[in-house]
Amino acid sequence: MPTQKVNKSKEIIDKIFKDSEIIFGLKEFKDFDIENILKITEEERGRFYIKDLKSGKYRFVFDESKQNGKPEEIIRQLWLHKLNKFYGYPFDLIDTEKSIHFGSKEFARADIVVYKNDKITPYIIIEVKKPSFEKGIDQLKSYLNAEGCEIGVWSNGEIKTSLYRNYPNNFEDTLSEIP
Repeated sequence: MPTQKVNKSKEIIDKIFKDSEIIFGLKEFKDFDIENILKITEEERGRFYIKDLKSGKYRFVFDESKQNGKPEEIIRQLWLHKLNKFYGYPFDLIDTEKSIHFGSKEFARADIVVYKNDKITPYIIIEVKKPSFEKGIDQLKSYLNAEGCEIGVWSNGEIKTSLYRNYPNNFEDTLSEIP
């Protein structure tokens, strides 16, 4: 029987988010039992990985020797949990790192896409970022336009902006919650 690896979520999250240079926080998820939602284990000496809530695969999240981590991945996993448990979207309607096409070229990858029930049409695109607020919003708007998607969310774990695209290139930020 394989040995159970120790969940080091609290320890690693504290290391990732302690740096004052990182503008992230986890205020948006303050009511979540994060330590029990996320599973972070040491898969290689000094390198920690988080278990993806959708795929079950492990994604790199922190390197102890370099003291650098990926706060975006923590926030993405918490959003996956929120979409599934709070909003009720099944994982088979959710995709991560989905290619966004501008014309015939692949331009970038959206962090999370929630599809309509046809499993083809994007309904919600979620971008988790650490760059400036404006840059993240502009990127999200371009993704919404490229995919013809109605709803977009930009989040850094502390601040969340929800957009409703009611007409191409026309966005309203009046959504307090996503449907």
